[in-house]
Amino acid sequence: MHRVFALDVLECPRCGGRRKLIAVITDPVVIVAFLDSLGVPSRAPPMAPARQGHLPKGDPDPSWAELG
Repeated sequence: MHRVFALDVLECPRCGGRRKLIAVITDPVVIVAFLDSLGVPSRAPPMAPARQGHLPKGDPDPSWAELG
């Protein structure tokens, strides 16, 4: 998170103090149970279908040669 977003996840947003890591949960069964107990979705939302027809109607798809 720090490299990508320049965000220090261990810094408290209220006081600026340092947080301590108290547990690292890696067992998927435990993670699902924990998230479900909090009422947070434990599964990713379904993927939406790909968009179709990004070109205006009536325009033929450009060939690769035309795109350069």
